[in-house]
Amino acid sequence: MLYDDGDLKAVRYWIAKAAETGFDGAITSYGAYLAHEPDKVGYPLDRIKGYGLLSLLRVLDGGGNKQIYLDEVMPRIAAKMTPEELEQAKVFAEEWEKTHPPVSFFPDKLGF
Repeated sequence: MLYDDGDLKAVRYWIAKAAETGFDGAITSYGAYLAHEPDKVGYPLDRIKGYGLLSLLRVLDGGGNKQIYLDEVMPRIAAKMTPEELEQAKVFAEEWEKTHPPVSFFPDKLGF
């Protein structure tokens, strides 16, 4: 509804908030939009954070067709990054894991 109403500021806010819960769909959208794969809601370009977030989805072991998606989009993002940026993305992902609930299809069921 917010997107249809053109309230992209609110869309960006709520996608980020949902990603913070560990919900896989929100992490997928947040990571892809940050890396501009695609640039659908106007986040500032941040491939490091976007790639790092998407890499967290690998723990789902391909559930929900995530692996197919990741195998398609992550190489496109990586091709635009330096080795140093890829390392920074890895560090970002490790820090995210320490400070956020685990990635899940059902974050509410985990009790966070």
